Amino acid sequence: MKRDSTVRVVSLYLLIIVCLASTLLPFVWMISTSFKQDAEIYTRTPVFIPHAPTTAAYRETFQGSEFSHALS
Repeated sequence: MKRDSTVRVVSLYLLIIVCLASTLLPFVWMISTSFKQDAEIYTRTPVFIPHAPTTAAYRETFQGSEFSHALS
């Protein structure tokens, strides 16, 4: 009886972990990609952690476009 409840709890936690990973992974990938250089974004093999993180995309968004005016 005790073993059945342990298996049930462990399988529930595994299901929760899989659901969280499949939900959060796209957001983590998006944030990671926002710090990559263009060459790393378009490589054939995906790079999860940027080798040389840059904030150029954020600078371009806030300085070089009308986006900052829309916020104010």
